[in-house]
This record gives sequence, structure tokens and C-alpha cells, in this order.
Amino acid sequence: MHLNIKQFLAIPFILITLLSTGQNDFQAIIKDSLTNQSLLGATISLKGTSNGVSVDSLGRATLNDIPNGEQVIRVSFIGYHPKDKKIIFPQNESTPQIFLLSPIEELLDEIVIEATRANRSVADLPTRTEVLSEEIDEAASMEPSKIAHLITHSTGIQVQTTAASSNGAVVRIQGLNGRYTQILKDGFPLYGGFSGSLDVMQIPPLDLKQVEYIKGSASTLYGGGAIAGLINLVTKKAVQDETLLHINLSHIGAKDFNTFVSRKFGKFGFTNLASLYMHSPYDADKDGYSDIPEVSKFNFNPKIFYNPSEKTEIYLGANIMKENRVGGSMRLINNGFADTSNFFLDKQESIRYTSQFSAKKTLSENSTITLKNSISSFDRHIRINENPFGQQSLFAGNQLNSFSELNYNLNKQKHNINTGLNTYTNSFTEKDLGAVQLRNQ
Repeated sequence: MHLNIKQFLAIPFILITLLSTGQNDFQAIIKDSLTNQSLLGATISLKGTSNGVSVDSLGRATLNDIPNGEQVIRVSFIGYHPKDKKIIFPQNESTPQIFLLSPIEELLDEIVIEATRANRSVADLPTRTEVLSEEIDEAASMEPSKIAHLITHSTGIQVQTTAASSNGAVVRIQGLNGRYTQILKDGFPLYGGFSGSLDVMQIPPLDLKQVEYIKGSASTLYGGGAIAGLINLVTKKAVQDETLLHINLSHIGAKDFNTFVSRKFGKFGFTNLASLYMHSPYDADKDGYSDIPEVSKFNFNPKIFYNPSEKTEIYLGANIMKENRVGGSMRLINNGFADTSNFFLDKQESIRYTSQFSAKKTLSENSTITLKNSISSFDRHIRINENPFGQQSLFAGNQLNSFSELNYNLNKQKHNINTGLNTYTNSFTEKDLGAVQLRNQ
């Protein structure tokens, strides 16, 4: 077979034409299925090949060099379910096709707020509420014996020292007096009153899951003690096996030994927080008086959880706390003798026993009923040396609190109905000063 020059030159053009008819383009627009917003960074690819392209700021992209025939186009983005679509090329239409990707909900860590009693996601709450969660581990390592530093991570929260010698403190929200700030633990009003100036100095943060703040009056739900706002300390539940050990030693005399254990066995589980804190007296400015008192404190907080079904949650907890605190003249703290310049001494002993019970039943997708009860007994003994002649101020008492609540909650998308009954008792008994015995230094 002989080819002339014209036929030989026509062969490349024929091959180019055949190849070009086998390559196609595909245009697409990728958006979020919930917000309908463009997903910058999403990709379109020809499944089974390395041929792919990313979308622009408008969510548009054009995939080139697609062979004829049935092909599978894959659309994907991090955090979203990928989507595949079979398309036969060449196409009759050249208009861009719209792909709506659904987010992978399992990857989103939803934060449910308990302080509002609605148990809603923080994103759906009409009440201005702030949540602290990721910073807890960092703050706990800085001050493992108390929550004073932790709760100041939110603006508008101030921890004010009320006694320089014993380092007592109160929490102030938006400048209001500390007695108008309510501190809760798992929704229970365990703190305040006679123990108010020591609460933030005695609660260890190692077992906390999140801290909830309501800045502004919450007295409708929690009474006059929450006029400034409230802080709810939410502890960890027995949802997974976890063991934490924290040992802290400071050059100014602090010694912390904290451990938290969580275990789950089928329908049962338990958690336990045990902490031991000791601090030697410290005089930073060398004026003869302690800037940090001598402290020895012990906390023991076990909880037992029982979930007989997916719709029922029951737990029973207890807390034992004992603390000795001595501040004032460094000479007297170290068992020296008083004189006209060194006579002031502040000794305090406190012990707390607390019980907690909670049972929650899910009646339907939107309604729950909850029964709660807690009893708290707090003893505090105070002795203050006021002058070098041995005159002392003595005070001792017991604060007994109880809280019971039966609550029904109907939680719809646009409204929430919260109804129930609760009783709160507070009894203070001053002890016979002659019977008060504080430890001798």
C-alpha cells in the first residue's frame, strides 16, 4: 500500500481528533447540606484514578480528561460523608451539577448544658452560657488542689481573697458580692453559707469534665444565691476506663498527690477521686507573717453508676473532705512564743460529709423525669489569737444542708417546659466553744 504526501500528513490530525473525542470535562458545585454554604477545599476526583481537583472559593471545580463511557465521580471533604455518582460520558448537558455533602455527626463533640435545667446543646440555648472544657487539664496541672485558678479562665469572674492569713476567698461575677454567686456540683447546691469563703480553695479539679457559667441572674431556677450568676462543676461519668495520677511538688512547699480512676463493667461503673494536699507556711516578703498558710487537706469522692437500660441512669456518690489551715505569725506557726510583734495566729479546721443521689428516666425522645437528693454536713472551727496577752476569738459551728428535687422536662426544638418540686433546707448550729479543741502547734 502506497500513501501520498497528503494522506501521510492527514494521519496525525485524524489521531488527534479521535483522542480528543474520548476526553471530557465535568463541572460541579459542592455545598454543605445543612447550611447550603460552599465547601472550600472539597475535592472532585475520578474514582480509581489519580485524576482530581479542588474547588475554588465559590465551591466550583472542573474535572478534565475524563474518558468516554460510564465513569464514577467522587466528591469528598474532611468531616463529611463522601458521595459517588455514576455518569455516562460524553454528556448532553454542560451545566454544573450541585453536590450536597452531609457532615459526619459522630466527629462532632456536642456540649450539653446542665446548669439551665434544660439539658440542651450549648448552640441551641437562648441563655448566655459559657463552657470551659479543654482548659481544665491545663488549669488542673497549675493548681491541682483547688479550682480558684480554673474558674477565672472566663472573663467577668474574679476570685477575691477575704482573709489574708487563711487565704479564704469568694467568687464574684460581674463585680457583685460573693454571696450572690451560686456554686453547684453536678447541679447540686452543695456549697455556700458557713463554708462559702473556703469552697473554691477546697474543691480539686482533677475529676471535672466541664465548667458551666451563667453570668447574670439565675435566681428563677436557683434562688437568691444566684443573683449574680452561677458556676456548675460537671464531673466525669463512668463511660470509659480511665486512670489519672498527678504528683506535684513546688519549691515554696506545696505537695499534691491526686488520683482519679474510672471503670465500667457492663451496666455498672464507678469513679473515684482521692487527693492529698500539703503546703508548708510561706513568707514571700520576709515580714514574719505567712503569705500562704500551712495547709493539710484530704479529699475522697467515690461514685457508683448503674444503667439498667438505655433510658435509665442512676448514680450514688459520697464525698469526705478534711482540712487543717494555720496562718499568721511564722514564729507561732513554728511553735514559738508570742511577743508584741508576733502574736497573730489564725487556726481553722473543717470537715465535710456529702451524699448525692440521682435517678433519671427518659420517657420519650423529648421528655425526661429526674429525682435528685443530696445531704451535706460541714463543720468548721476557728481560733484567732488577737493580741500578745493571749486574748482569743473562738467560733465553731455545723452547717447541715439538704436538697431534694423531682423534675419533669419537656424539651422541644423551639420551647422548653420545666416543672417540678424541690425542697432545700439549711440549718446552722453554733457549737459550745468550751468543747472546741483545735490542734496545737
